[in-house]
Amino acid sequence: MTDYHVYKTFSQLSCRQISALFLHSQPTESEVNFPLAYVLQLYKGAGLFVKQLQFIYMSHNVYCIHIDASSSLEFVNAVEEIARCLPNVFVTKKRVKVIYLHVSTVIAQLNCVEELLESTVPWRYLFNLCGQDFPLYTNQGIVQGLQALNGRTNAESCELTNSTRA
Repeated sequence: MTDYHVYKTFSQLSCRQISALFLHSQPTESEVNFPLAYVLQLYKGAGLFVKQLQFIYMSHNVYCIHIDASSSLEFVNAVEEIARCLPNVFVTKKRVKVIYLHVSTVIAQLNCVEELLESTVPWRYLFNLCGQDFPLYTNQGIVQGLQALNGRTNAESCELTNSTRA
């Protein structure tokens, strides 16, 4: 499905119809009391974005979408059409031309983080996703895992040697 087709489809839907596309089963009390924030960095593929958002969307979480400054107008219009009826989904005001493996990626993320910090949603953890990322767990599974960390992080690293730097 092209970006233009996604735009045309969503522009013809009412907010009630759009919201219905993103319904999930009733979240647990634990999930509602543990809201998450997402940064979605997008460049193209509005159809894939619809699927991604349908998978991760929960009405108590908050989602900031960064659309690459070099994205097509059709893509921008499609994403904005999808987000228009979801009150906890917004497109960041500051768009950056993202270059792979460049500091521009971090700047785009930080622009969203700034706006997420102003959100009324008291999110506990933040996830960075690109347009092709899909979490391996449901929202409930993610919340259970994060609650088990009890405020800590779980980041693994390895020592860089000359052979791993090449």
